[in-house]
Amino acid sequence: MDPSGGRSRSGTYQSTQSVLPATPTASETPAQVAPLDLEAFLTASGAEFESARLSARKAYIYVPTETTNEQAQMIATTAMLYICDHAVQAGEKFPVVNRVEVSDSVSPTSPDYNAAEHPSGFATDAVCAG
Repeated sequence: MDPSGGRSRSGTYQSTQSVLPATPTASETPAQVAPLDLEAFLTASGAEFESARLSARKAYIYVPTETTNEQAQMIATTAMLYICDHAVQAGEKFPVVNRVEVSDSVSPTSPDYNAAEHPSGFATDAVCAG
C-alpha cells in the first residue's frame, strides 16, 4: 500500500492503478485444434490402409499389397497436406513430421521381393510450400 495515500511528493493525487498485461487477441494465439489423428483423417478421406503411425519426423502408412503406386503416392501427398494444414491451424512453425512413407508391410529384404509387386509412395513437407 502506498503510505502517501496516492499523493505525489508535490501533494497532488496520482493514479496508483497497476497496468496488467494485455490479453492476447485470437490472431495472436494459436487456435485450439484437435490432436493430429492421421488414422481418423485417412478413414474419413476414404483411403484404404491397414495402419498408420508417426515416428521421429516420419509418418508410416501401410496399405494393402493390391494398392497401386499411384494410389500410394496420392495417399502420401494427401496425408502430408493434412499434416501441414494441422500445423498451420495449431500455430506451429513446422509440421510434426517432414516425410510420409506409404507401402505395404512387406520388407524389401524379404526373399523373392519384387518392387514392382509392392506399392510405394512418399511425400515430404515440400508439398506444403506450393
